[in-house]
Amino acid sequence: MIRRDWRNLSAGDALISTLLAYGLVWGAVTISGKGERWSGPAFAIARDMVGGPASWGVALASFSVLGLIGWVSGSRTVVQAGLVMCTLWSAAFAYALFAAANSNPQATWTGVVTWSFHGLLFLAAARRARW
Repeated sequence: MIRRDWRNLSAGDALISTLLAYGLVWGAVTISGKGERWSGPAFAIARDMVGGPASWGVALASFSVLGLIGWVSGSRTVVQAGLVMCTLWSAAFAYALFAAANSNPQATWTGVVTWSFHGLLFLAAARRARW
């Protein structure tokens, strides 16, 4: 277990905790979003997934909470697992947005680029969280 000095966080710890908090907030916003939020053509594939769109938010929020629990407790393995799952979630979401944009000319590619980048951020943080 790692003893954390909460007053002097390293840049890496600040990045990791911020990304996990971001994932939690984004998951909560996704869960609480109304139908209008998911009505655009870019979300057509993600909207049709089992339990969507709330299932997307529950998954991201859960992965982020797992990582935050590991971060607070000092377990790098749990932090890394949460971040890797957030990376995979971002890739799956980016792929759903890609599939929608690829099949519908009215759907934009903005979400594909955004969530691909978010996935890279989660991946970089997961690499930083290694022992």
